[in-house]
Amino acid sequence: MRTLLRPALSVATALLLTSVLAAPARAQLDLGHPTITPFLSGNIGFLGWDRSVHFRAISDFSIFSAGIKFEPLQGGATAIRATVREGFVGPARGNVLATGSTAISNVGLAFYDVPLSFNFIAGNVYDIAFEDVGGADGWGNNGVNSMEFYVFNFPAQSYTVGGTAEVIDGGCFPSLCGEYGNTVMPHVRFSTATVTVPEPGTYALLAVGIGAMALVGRRRRI
Repeated sequence: MRTLLRPALSVATALLLTSVLAAPARAQLDLGHPTITPFLSGNIGFLGWDRSVHFRAISDFSIFSAGIKFEPLQGGATAIRATVREGFVGPARGNVLATGSTAISNVGLAFYDVPLSFNFIAGNVYDIAFEDVGGADGWGNNGVNSMEFYVFNFPAQSYTVGGTAEVIDGGCFPSLCGEYGNTVMPHVRFSTATVTVPEPGTYALLAVGIGAMALVGRRRRI
């Protein structure tokens, strides 16, 4: 019984290893401007106002989370929400496509990521927006949060990141905040899926190993 079980377990382990080798891995797609130096500001917005980035997907890609870089100060954010919408037609954004929220702990100036699964389609335009849903004043205009911004506004020349997305504009909603007429853009990133495919030689060695284990098991049964 024991002799018969060992090869089966070994083959199962090898198959599991094969699936792990080809499994999706996570990488960061930073939407920040490649040459503009960002600055910090506490003049962000009131309750219900959000900060967003408008972009076009160059290729299909999937995300696990979306993050925004800021620092919660005294009385600042304890929870944030991220929302993916259709990109604008005229001054307004389109329909909500996905949303997620999470509680956060203050770790200083850093990216705060919201779990959010979504598949972006090449050629489509999108808006990713972030809102403070854990503070009485939202993001606030009185220094309760300090956010990293770029002085970047349409019709400034768009730029691409990772060959994956074309960043077009920053936004601040609702209309009292300037919408896409606002002149700054927050620093945003995505956690994306990338598939790591092993080299052919790796698969060859794995196949040899599986064959050897099967042969040993056969000899033991004889």
